[in-house]
Amino acid sequence: MNNEAYVTLKEADDYHHARQTADVWDSFSPMQQKQRLVSASDWIDRIHEYIGQPENTTQTRAFPRVIDGMVVTPSAIKQACCELALLDDISGSLPNAAKIKNVGGVLLQDGECSRDDKALNMA
Repeated sequence: MNNEAYVTLKEADDYHHARQTADVWDSFSPMQQKQRLVSASDWIDRIHEYIGQPENTTQTRAFPRVIDGMVVTPSAIKQACCELALLDDISGSLPNAAKIKNVGGVLLQDGECSRDDKALNMA
């Protein structure tokens, strides 16, 4: 995978310092923060089929993409990268991927939710 993350350290700092995750984020060294952002970006690249087309055919990341004629990395992708970077067990290979599930756009690890997610499936 690519060594570049979807967000810069400054963007991640700004994101976390505006939220209750600031202390956790600041507990990591700058090198650990960068590594976590790269691993989070790797994970994002693997989870979905995305709309639009890659900006160019040689890029190694899913984003940026051409969507509605504009080259973008959506803010939701950048926010997800910042949040995923806090997970302790995330890595480029995702050894614990089976324990993570997406429910209504929220990532949950096994045991974090006692309610059946089938109730969220509205046809």
